[in-house]
Formats: sequence, C-alpha cells, structure tokens
Amino acid sequence: MAYFFIFLTPLINLALFELFFFRNSLFYWCLIISIALILVSVQIISGKKIFSRDYWNFCIFPVLFSGSLAAYSLLQVGNFTIQLLYLFDAIFIFYYLKNIYAGQRDEFLENISSYGNFFTIFFSFAAIYGLSDFLGAPVWILVLAAAAIITLIIYQIFWVNRVSLAAASTFMLLSCLTLIEIGWALFFSIML
Repeated sequence: MAYFFIFLTPLINLALFELFFFRNSLFYWCLIISIALILVSVQIISGKKIFSRDYWNFCIFPVLFSGSLAAYSLLQVGNFTIQLLYLFDAIFIFYYLKNIYAGQRDEFLENISSYGNFFTIFFSFAAIYGLSDFLGAPVWILVLAAAAIITLIIYQIFWVNRVSLAAASTFMLLSCLTLIEIGWALFFSIML
C-alpha cells in the first residue's frame, strides 16, 4: 500500500493544483488538502510515527516545496509556465517520496533536498516579495515568515547531511540571520 502512495500523491497533488488553476477561489482549500495529503503520504511511506522527530524531518521539504511553489504560481501570468511549475512539483514530490520509501537518508535524499531547498527559497522569497504589494503587509511580518522558512530549510539540510544539531546550532543561527538580513536588504532595494 505504501508503494501505491508514491504514485498517487504526486498525481492528486497535480490535480489539486490544476483545480485551483481553473478556480482561483479554491486556492486555500487545495493547498490545505495538498499539504495534508503529503503529510499522510510521508507517514505511510516512511513508516515513521507521527510524533517522531524523523517523521517531521521528512515532512519539511515536501511541504515547504509544494506550498512555496503554489504561492509562486499565483504570481505567474503565462499558462504554460504555471503548468510547467505544477509538473515540476509533481516530479519532485514523486522522486522524494520514492526515495524515502525505505525511510533512509542517503546521497539521493541529500541531492534532491539540496536542489529542492534552493528552489524552495527562490519560490518563497519571490512569493513573499511579490505578494507584499498585494497584501500590504508590514515588512517585519514578511521577514518573520522568511525567517521561519529559512530556519526550517537550514535545519533540514543539517538533518539530511547528518550534522549534529548541537555542534551546528551556532552556524545555523548565523546562516539564518545572514540570509534574513540579505532578504531584508533586497526588499528595500526592490522597493526603491
């Protein structure tokens, strides 16, 4: 049954993204269902208990990747580009779920997480900066959202690469603060 979810989850995720492509009012519902499906699929595929740390560590990448890609797709104008983004999401989710089928952290998981986290940061920051004009939210709230995303991504990178969290906590804090400061500076350079 777990192997069935490897194929089913990306297809349902793609169908949900297509649904909010045609009916924009369903964006939040489709995103919530998509994230819930990813969480359930990761639990079934990896076999980890929901309250275990490994389960949540396996969930960080696909949830942030799909959520940031969905938010970024709201800013896109061309239909072809949006469809490519949705297909890109389905392919990434498929390979990620296929890799965690055994519940192992190996080189492929390191690679797909590294490349995927790069895209996650791009999609997240583009959506945050792009939607800031539409939302009219204060800059500090957007920076806090970016800080949460960056912290989770850096934590997941350390976890995948088997770096001790106690040994790397200072580096993680400095990395997060540096990226947030760069993001803050970029925000004001964009606004000028």
